[in-house]
Amino acid sequence: MGKSGYKGLLKIVTDYAYDLDILDQYDYQNLKISDTSDKELYRINYKEAVNHINRLREIYGNGLLFGKEKDNSFKSSISTIYQTFDGKDLYPSIEEKAANLLYLVTKNLPGEKLVRLSNLYRDPTFATLRWTERACTQ
Repeated sequence: MGKSGYKGLLKIVTDYAYDLDILDQYDYQNLKISDTSDKELYRINYKEAVNHINRLREIYGNGLLFGKEKDNSFKSSISTIYQTFDGKDLYPSIEEKAANLLYLVTKNLPGEKLVRLSNLYRDPTFATLRWTERACTQ
């Protein structure tokens, strides 16, 4: 492996470590959230989210395993980010919704898919997951 290969590998490991650190902070309720949006501009539903995933499958040329659901956990994850209690959103900002969606989806993935996800959420074509970088500030 050449010098550029080592640099690429180091970037992947660093990005992956950052992602796991964010998830760890969330798990232990140490994640600090600031500068979030308080107005809901759009509400995505399950069918639309699946359509976006199918578009990503076409863009990235992945096979039928990309975005394949094993159960109803993704549908449940989409519903969860819009939960309310006593008439108030449990996840009031778009950033909190996006961060929790990333968390819920990640928790339901086998290990090898986590690497793909950590790279995918940085892709600007998947803006919902991109917002997590702003939501997860320390």
